[in-house]
Amino acid sequence: MVFNSFNISQSTLDDLDVACWLYQDAIKYQKEKGFPLYKTDDRHNQERHIKNGCHFKVTSNNKIIAIFNIQHQDPLVWGIRDKGDAFYLHGVLVHSQFKGKKIFKFILDWVINYAKSNNRQIIRLDTWADNPPLENYYKKHEFKVIGHVHIPDAEEISPNCRNNRVVLMEYTI
Repeated sequence: MVFNSFNISQSTLDDLDVACWLYQDAIKYQKEKGFPLYKTDDRHNQERHIKNGCHFKVTSNNKIIAIFNIQHQDPLVWGIRDKGDAFYLHGVLVHSQFKGKKIFKFILDWVINYAKSNNRQIIRLDTWADNPPLENYYKKHEFKVIGHVHIPDAEEISPNCRNNRVVLMEYTI
């Protein structure tokens, strides 16, 4: 597939079906690779993030090829480490046809600029502790391991993440 450039913009409710499809695409990819699996397309939380203005899409040739959301706080996962100095990057999904095209690097560069413009010095994320390949991928992008936690079974948290042990990682700007 040929692409000219990537663009990032806020998602709208018109993007919700494609965002849910990207979760299904991710589940298929996870199965093929033997990685831990998402349980759902998480439609409810994606819709909530879109309505709250924190859900973003990456487009190329007018097609959505990736999604992610940015939270300004994440106390349920990060606890006392959440001091208002970081953005939390969640739900990064890249269309399987675009794996290896440096989409995450494009997203990270955009989030770094977004963080700087909002006086944030840290970007944080978490990933499943039982997925070392993904942890190593983030390390290659200069994320450092901060610790491990068990995510609670809370309604505010995606069903894909509840009751999982995760690796906490951060990138300092």
